[in-house]
Amino acid sequence: MIKYILIVFSFLTVSLNAQHTVSGTFSPAKKYPWLLVYKLDPYTLAFAQDTPIKNGKFSITFPKTSTKGTYRFVYGLPQDEFYFDVIYNGTENIEFSFEATKGVSFITSEDNKIYSSYFREINKQEQKILNFYSAKKTDRKEFKTLTEELNKIQTSFELQSKDCLSHSFIVANNPYIPANYESSNDYLLHKKEAFFRKLDFTNTTLQHSRFLSDKIFNYLQLSSNLEQNSISKAEKSGRLKQVSTQLKGTKDAFKTQIFYTLWQQLTNIKDNSAADYIYDSYLKNLALKLKKETIIKTIEIHQKLRFGAIAPEITWNKGADEKKLSNLKGADHYVVVFWSSGCPHCLKELPSLQKGIKGISKVTTLAIGLEDNAINWTKESGKLPDFKHALALGKWDSKYVGMYAITQTPSYFILDKNKKIVAKPEDYKGVVSFLNKK
Repeated sequence: MIKYILIVFSFLTVSLNAQHTVSGTFSPAKKYPWLLVYKLDPYTLAFAQDTPIKNGKFSITFPKTSTKGTYRFVYGLPQDEFYFDVIYNGTENIEFSFEATKGVSFITSEDNKIYSSYFREINKQEQKILNFYSAKKTDRKEFKTLTEELNKIQTSFELQSKDCLSHSFIVANNPYIPANYESSNDYLLHKKEAFFRKLDFTNTTLQHSRFLSDKIFNYLQLSSNLEQNSISKAEKSGRLKQVSTQLKGTKDAFKTQIFYTLWQQLTNIKDNSAADYIYDSYLKNLALKLKKETIIKTIEIHQKLRFGAIAPEITWNKGADEKKLSNLKGADHYVVVFWSSGCPHCLKELPSLQKGIKGISKVTTLAIGLEDNAINWTKESGKLPDFKHALALGKWDSKYVGMYAITQTPSYFILDKNKKIVAKPEDYKGVVSFLNKK
């Protein structure tokens, strides 16, 4: 059984006088059955449309009431991983193709073509400058050619986009361009100092997109030295203080969105110290002020479940005795699996798990059944004699669903001998593979 949690949106009425369409193709067709589209907005969640993708093709009509801005196209789960963003300027139809290995390519929509071409070319040219330094070159003529080309690209696209929605993004992204040759350390220092020069955090077009949060994330990761990519905690906290200063004058809802997105990005790269600093110094107080309890709950659950954290306590009864996860002893690794006797996928995976780890020494498996009652669980758990079993009545309302952020069954956690979380495999094969390497 799989239980997905989707964002709930407020609906907009589709007008019969709708003005523009967005259409496209997805390849491979069988991989993409549906599409969810909504406008990015730091203050509200406004639903645009959801639609099936049939034979790799879809078409939606934007209501006349749809406003210009950045729209997110979600094509899979989890939603914060399988998506791409599209500019809608309110004046043109949009057509694109999407391939799993290539991403999105625009067939029509000058605005989106300019936007994607600009970032492709400007990023490529900036990388050439970094490559120049990495190769330890000092040829001033070559350096001047590289910087002149960078300036040419920026100027050209600012002119091309003058009457487009993409113009705000292109101007705001204006990179640091040295007037003369300078060392790599000076280049990176000046690049960092000039980072916010063109960024306008009050610009609503930029606010209604991921552009600003992505720019800040890049600022936090910007190397201070090409020879030393790591950034100290002190340096990163100093940069976050600078970000907070830049956000002064913006609404608390926008600040919350920025810091929460940054927290998610840092968490994804396992930079827990910076993520914790954001939460403790800025995000928690903002979330409390705006009564965003979901943000606080999500972060605090994550902190309890991240690698290196001691697994939350699990208790169960065996006869008259109460058992605890924390009291289990004698193993080098503990596998905690949440399952359900009414889940066909579980009934296939757990016997395979039992078989797969049978020859691996010092492994204890604790299987927690999320159940409505004990009848079927008793029957099915009896087929897994190598496991320790715990019954959690209430199924999806069980306290362990929230405690362990369970969104599907089966869900796996691997703990070390001290009950610290060391892995979260996607399936039983991942569990067996991890344990075989130890």
